Amino acid sequence: MEVDEEYHYAQIVAFLDGRFDGIGRNYVGTPPLYHALVATMAWVVGDYSPTAMRRFSAILCLPALVLFFLCARALDKDNRVSLSLLFFLCPIFFPFFFVLYTDMLALLFLLGALWLTLTRRYQLAGLVVGLAILVRQQTIVWVVVLGMIAMGQQDVWRRLAHPDYDWKGALRAMGRVWMFGLVGVAFLAFVYWNGGVVLGLAQQTHWESGYLFPTQGYMWLFTMFFLFLPLHLWNVPRIGAMLGRRPVLWSIIGVGSFVVYLQTFWAGHMWNNEPHNLHNWMVMWMRQDVWTRSLAFLPMLWAACSLCVTPLAHRSFYWLYPVAILSVLPVALVEQRYFMASVMFFLLFAEWKTVQVDRLTLAMYVLASGWVYRGLHSGAFFL
Repeated sequence: MEVDEEYHYAQIVAFLDGRFDGIGRNYVGTPPLYHALVATMAWVVGDYSPTAMRRFSAILCLPALVLFFLCARALDKDNRVSLSLLFFLCPIFFPFFFVLYTDMLALLFLLGALWLTLTRRYQLAGLVVGLAILVRQQTIVWVVVLGMIAMGQQDVWRRLAHPDYDWKGALRAMGRVWMFGLVGVAFLAFVYWNGGVVLGLAQQTHWESGYLFPTQGYMWLFTMFFLFLPLHLWNVPRIGAMLGRRPVLWSIIGVGSFVVYLQTFWAGHMWNNEPHNLHNWMVMWMRQDVWTRSLAFLPMLWAACSLCVTPLAHRSFYWLYPVAILSVLPVALVEQRYFMASVMFFLLFAEWKTVQVDRLTLAMYVLASGWVYRGLHSGAFFL
């Protein structure tokens, strides 16, 4: 079994045995909705084996593909089919459909909340994002993005920017999305009661109270570079044009970013020292010396420039970027699956009008996911 699977499986079995006193006292740092759902399916079928549990988890999570397609259709994406395939076969998503992890079920509820928001059913969207938080509480940050999308749909910003300042109209519009605010208030109450975001002993190992970890932002850019390499190659002429307009300014920004990066890179969490975990390979390579870190900065910088010239479908979608980075800055453990929600939203929000990018990215994902699946199946590495 995968490392975290052992803890999730233990929690599921505890529910099946009628033991509920272990919630929050073990290393499962998430609320137990996922475990309760899988345990219910296992109880109905009568099969408590790890293999059966994985199948039940896959049955729960695979409808995320349908919801992703519905979101793409709501956004009038012409390439909604290829985007849905990219979502399924993306190497940071594909393995998690078939293992005992909470991430894909949280994304399923998050997709449901996004679809309901796009179709202007805001109160239901707030309830569904609440379910996502009951699976993985870190999804609370995406309430900000959903709320901003909803307020954009209700023309809140246009009303406030109007010369006559339509405050009453803006307040009425904001009143239609009150459920997102209620979810946020409820979560703050939970954090106060719990003494932190994560439940149980996991809080001691995942989070460092009062500290921020810029390495998460660097690794996010590094991950985005390789996941969307065909897009970044296609963007080379646009990047060149952008840099050519203000070469001195961009040179100063690039050099300054490089200096800050070298001074603030840290990936010394104890769980980032396990070489058998696939997500640690690049982290361990980067921290070898200043030369490997310097080399790794190049794709990060390229990805940042490429994202600058990749338009998103609507203005409110640009909240994706600050939320994606801020959501992981307090987390000490560097792990690519913490970027899953932002990658999913980028697939839906980004605008690229070329079939070649879709095809090349899909081919790359098929090869990468096949390699990951083979490695997991053979025991060559864990996720």
